[in-house]
Amino acid sequence: AQDPLEVAATWFAAGDVLDLAWYQQQLNQLPVANAWQALAREAFRDEVDVQQRTITIAMLNLSEAPSDPEARLSLWLERHRSAVERWRGLLVDLRNASGQDYAMYSVASRELADLASSSA
Repeated sequence: AQDPLEVAATWFAAGDVLDLAWYQQQLNQLPVANAWQALAREAFRDEVDVQQRTITIAMLNLSEAPSDPEARLSLWLERHRSAVERWRGLLVDLRNASGQDYAMYSVASRELADLASSSA
């Protein structure tokens, strides 16, 4: 069993390093014109939680990882550098986009899922 404080610290560290709070905020601000968009926005938000949980578990289960949370995070980032860089690049694109579009967040959700699956 994991120490709850360590789990929480890892959850928030993963969210911070991947800027997931900002991403969730953008999802929350997506305009909803119909029921399908409302469902899509909710699915995007749920997906972020699922992927953050997957990444947190992967960080906690790193083999040969140091016990220090900061060192563990650094090791995870190193092992998943290319996927993290793709995710960060996508966030830059989202920040620089002139408008919000459901297609953009569909692609972003897929990229976050790919990052999480590369961790598992």
